[in-house]
Amino acid sequence: MTSCKEDSDSGDSQPRYVGKIYSAKDGKSYLKINTKDTATYYVWKDGTEVQALARAAETNSTVSGHYVEYQGKYTVDGEMFSLKINWTDDDGNETELTIDADLTNGSTLVNFKINDESVDFVKVKTNPKKPGDVVIDEDDSSDDGSDTDDVTVLEGGFVKIPAKSIKGTETWTPESKIFINGRKIEIKAFYMCDHPVTRAEYKAIIGSDPSRATAYDKKGNELTGDAVGNNPVNSVCWYDAIVYCNKLSIKENLTPCYSIKNSTDPDEWGYVPRDNDKMWDAVICDFSADGYRLPTEAEWEWAARGGKSYTYSGSDNIDEVAWYKENTNGTGTRDVKSKKANGYGLYDMSGNVCEWCWDWRDSYSTISKDTDETGPSSGTKRCQRGGSWIDVAGLLEISNRSSIATYSRDWIYGFRVVRTAK
Repeated sequence: MTSCKEDSDSGDSQPRYVGKIYSAKDGKSYLKINTKDTATYYVWKDGTEVQALARAAETNSTVSGHYVEYQGKYTVDGEMFSLKINWTDDDGNETELTIDADLTNGSTLVNFKINDESVDFVKVKTNPKKPGDVVIDEDDSSDDGSDTDDVTVLEGGFVKIPAKSIKGTETWTPESKIFINGRKIEIKAFYMCDHPVTRAEYKAIIGSDPSRATAYDKKGNELTGDAVGNNPVNSVCWYDAIVYCNKLSIKENLTPCYSIKNSTDPDEWGYVPRDNDKMWDAVICDFSADGYRLPTEAEWEWAARGGKSYTYSGSDNIDEVAWYKENTNGTGTRDVKSKKANGYGLYDMSGNVCEWCWDWRDSYSTISKDTDETGPSSGTKRCQRGGSWIDVAGLLEISNRSSIATYSRDWIYGFRVVRTAK
């Protein structure tokens, strides 16, 4: 996992077209710019034979099929964008594809050509769901954050979540248990990783992988050895998560967010507690620091909603976006980013592993209107959101909340990291 970089025109910062999506007007393919040097080309594949192995079409759709993903590195030579991809299809046929486009003002790709043949591409808000269902968006202006075309994708899979001023008078669908009537919250813009911390990422920083849940790929094949690295880390407690955040910040020469007894170096904190610990529970978070941290519960829910009104993060159809008890048979975790993303480009916000948040929580009662936007000042448990691979559908709903002892290490507990945007 790498550090977030601001979107600017200097140095090796992200080009302004990173995060944009361009779709063929016939809806059969689209191009998504992932980072400063990688892009993914999605091709619509008809038929139902392989739906179980990839993202299926909507259950009520009259169109049968799914998008197949082909990722490659692109280059920019002067004013020309070029992406070359090679792949072997389901029938064993090898295909080479080259996408060329002109770069205008550093943000908009025009005059698309695929293997030297002109194709009419347009910029769209979100990933098209199926041919004929493309939403055109030619306006780059931002509003309250619901226009996902303005989401900035950063190196390492981070996306910029827009700020939101919650007045306490809104009606939320689905109903929120933290954005309640009378509670005013100011959510500042922040960067969130588009996936929960993986086993490989965690091991690279901590030196070991504590995960106990069996790992599988999206097809249900059990993984072993290094192949488990793309599954979310699990069996981590809240204390483990803040240690990871500070160690990652220190490694990347960022200012750590967490301090215990005036120290931001986890090596000086002592062993991670196996029970409630007053010293560790008194940890202070510097939300102005540029290092990694856990999201607040308000940040998590605002990001999970993705500017939409879905029951689950990214869809009302749970199987499109989440790994849970019914489609894993309660067997274990799955590769991250193997389901559809939500409106902000975030994966696995519903299901796979429960995600730790910063906030304390004393009970399951409705949160107080007077509670600070970062949660209560003290408590006995910390919040988790999102549900897991072993949970039933109801526990994966965006509005569902849970709280767990900070020292608890269950095989469904994971986390993702965020950074405060400047």
